[in-house]
Amino acid sequence: MLVDALAAGKDVYVEKPVSNALEPALKMVAAVRGSKQVVQVGCQQRSWAHFQDWSKKTLGGYLGKINHCVLLYPGGGAFAPAAGAAAGPA
Repeated sequence: MLVDALAAGKDVYVEKPVSNALEPALKMVAAVRGSKQVVQVGCQQRSWAHFQDWSKKTLGGYLGKINHCVLLYPGGGAFAPAAGAAAGPA
C-alpha cells in the first residue's frame, strides 16, 4: 500500500512494523527515495505513559548497569531468526 500510495502522489503515514520481511522493506525504501512525498513511520505505542516512565527509569539507572539484553519474539514460539535473517518463520 505504501508503494502504491507514493505512486499515486500521496504522502503516507504508516505504523510499525512497516514490514516483517526484508524484500518488501527494501522496495518501500526504494519507492520513498524515488518520490518527493512525505513518509512518516509512527510508533504510537511507545508514546504511552508507562513506556516513557520505564524509559526514564532505565536511562536513569533504576535497573543498574545493563550489560546483556535478550529479545523475545511474540507469539509464544521458540523461533528466533539467525543474525541478519528476516524475522518470522520461513
